[in-house]
Amino acid sequence: MSPASANNQYWLLNSISGWRESAPFESPLQSDGVLSLQLNDDKSLSLQTLPGEAEVFVPDPTGLAACPAALTHDACDRTYVLDAASNRVVSIDASENTWPISDFGGLGSQPRQFDAPRGLAMVRGALVVSDTGNHRVQVFSPPPYALLQLWGRDGGTAGNGTKEFRWPWGVASDHCGNIYVADRGNGRIQKIALDGTWLATIGAGALSDPTELAVSPLGTLAVIDGTVHSTGGAVHLFKSGETASTILSGVDRPRAVAFDSAANLYIGTATGLVFHFTPDAKSPDGYALVGSTATGLDATVVSMIWTAGSGLLGIFQDNASLVRRLWTISTDGSRATTGQYTTISIDSGIEDCSWDRVTLIGTVPDGSAVKVEYFTSPVAVDGANPTAIPVSNPNDGPPYTFVGDSVDPTSNTPSSSAPTSSSSSCANTADQALTCLIQADPGRYLRLRFTFTSNGESTPRISAIKVFFPRQSYLQYLPAVFQQDDESRDFLDRFLSIFQATFDDFDSRIDSMWRLFDPDSVPAKYFDWLAAWLQLPTDPTWPMAKKRAMLKKAAADYRQRGTVAGILQAIKDYAGVGDGVALVEHFRLRNWPLLPIGAQLGGDARLWSRQFYQRLQVATFSQVGAFRLTDRPEPAAEASDWGANEFSVFFPADPYDAQGASAKVSAVVEREKPAHAQANYVPVLPRFRVGVQATVGVDTSIGGYTHIVLGSLSRLGYDAILGCSPQQRDLEKLGATVQPIAGVNTRLF
Repeated sequence: MSPASANNQYWLLNSISGWRESAPFESPLQSDGVLSLQLNDDKSLSLQTLPGEAEVFVPDPTGLAACPAALTHDACDRTYVLDAASNRVVSIDASENTWPISDFGGLGSQPRQFDAPRGLAMVRGALVVSDTGNHRVQVFSPPPYALLQLWGRDGGTAGNGTKEFRWPWGVASDHCGNIYVADRGNGRIQKIALDGTWLATIGAGALSDPTELAVSPLGTLAVIDGTVHSTGGAVHLFKSGETASTILSGVDRPRAVAFDSAANLYIGTATGLVFHFTPDAKSPDGYALVGSTATGLDATVVSMIWTAGSGLLGIFQDNASLVRRLWTISTDGSRATTGQYTTISIDSGIEDCSWDRVTLIGTVPDGSAVKVEYFTSPVAVDGANPTAIPVSNPNDGPPYTFVGDSVDPTSNTPSSSAPTSSSSSCANTADQALTCLIQADPGRYLRLRFTFTSNGESTPRISAIKVFFPRQSYLQYLPAVFQQDDESRDFLDRFLSIFQATFDDFDSRIDSMWRLFDPDSVPAKYFDWLAAWLQLPTDPTWPMAKKRAMLKKAAADYRQRGTVAGILQAIKDYAGVGDGVALVEHFRLRNWPLLPIGAQLGGDARLWSRQFYQRLQVATFSQVGAFRLTDRPEPAAEASDWGANEFSVFFPADPYDAQGASAKVSAVVEREKPAHAQANYVPVLPRFRVGVQATVGVDTSIGGYTHIVLGSLSRLGYDAILGCSPQQRDLEKLGATVQPIAGVNTRLF
């Protein structure tokens, strides 16, 4: 993209338009050989995470597993611990219930028995156990744990053929259901399908003492090798489909390995450290080091797995007492202390362009900082080496450093426009716009370098970067005398840019103010303000899409407010009751008197009651020339009186929450109806009773079967009878019953 020359232009760098980084984040940015920056799930840029300190796993299965040797985890959030002392597998469910699986295990050489097992894996619900002392591997189905496969020589002797083993150790599986076995005594890895089909030998000739292993979601196999000597050990990586390995550098005395769902690699060592590596296509071994962290334990990591809920789960053996225990390690415990992001050359399309300013959209919490450096040139300097470190021009100004919630006073003072939070150290702080001036020599091309720093606990998060050009300050509106010498012009240009950056934000707000009055575009935080203009009541539990739809049709709803259609629509919108609602106005149900053919008024047929006519009798209740109505006698209810201001609302309701439904409907109707009108509420239950409820769509709804609740939903002899179900009658014909009978179909506790 090479933008044309014009005022008020800017380059936007983010995950959508592209970060234009000199080293792709997928091939991660590195600082001193250590990966330090990452793209988060929300596509913001931050410092990488490191594992945290270890915490005791709860519940502690030590009482059932005296010598835990291996771990695995299933999709039902159950953890399995292989105990080399009792030769059994202990199961721990999500409710922290712990018990040994008694369907298999125990010391012996018979099928389903073990001798000093060392490896455990879960493959599509099946448990795979490396029976090390018997030189074999056994595969058990999900409960009831049938023995599906048994690989190895008969009699439990060692072998070196296919599906034969000498001291099999760690086991692992991939997403295809294939099983990898560390054949320790034979110095190789055997790959076998779950159905027993032998697939491949991996690492023969390269491995000497393979113990623990893991497979990434991308198919990369990581193997711990050479731990027979206490000071040795190496991590071999085998890419999917390849038999040659590369040795991962930077880890001393590795002992256990695990991958997470994003293919990040974690390695535990004999000194209690946990190293974090991330995939890196540019590295020779395919992985780049993020960093390492101390777990706080002086222990050797025996085995380690990754779980979605708990992070890393490992078996640690204390280096002093040799006691083994389960610990959890958070994969998001701390942050890398520093990292850099450098852009490639950004083209302004303007010769000798005076670059204006840089705005970072994001947060810089307390304890962290972002340093901004800039480098201009007349030509693109990327060439064949886009990762080359930029070189400053002699007159490039000082960098800017955004520090926590404040600004480093030793640097040029940047502006923070329109902050959305008073403290950027809050956990859920919204993005801010952090702006600084570019004080570099003019040049068509610009490169930027951002240095992130942290105290290990917090990290800057940058979601977007705007690079404005060319600089068009208010200096152009001043008399020419202010630009006579270069020094004065440069100073005023930079000084006035501070005010322009602020006023540009005001202009931007004015330009986008129309969005505040459009239901489709008003920001969520201003929606209630706009809704208040129309006195639109909203439910805070509504999704934003429904709120916007209600606001768009508010004017149309107001035009029919107080009418039958308006009330029915309000019930649908606010009470959550849709089809089946009916509103009946009582005056429409009046039974007007009908004169038979030939009949005359004044005889036995009257339009009004006798008491009404008595009021008009001269000399009794009235006087000629002075018509006077009295309140005696009280007239009977007249035909035009009944139902003049009443109506009934029929609505479907759950028999077990009819009162709650009535409360919701009445709250809406009382708000929407005319003040003089009186409403009656009739919840319609899903039953059909001739003479009581019998008009489908008005006072009857056809619904699912509901149990009768005497005294609440029904009355014996009126709308309920006692009986039994057809299914129970059929059981009684067979001599059976569904009633609980102690000792027959019921056990007392």
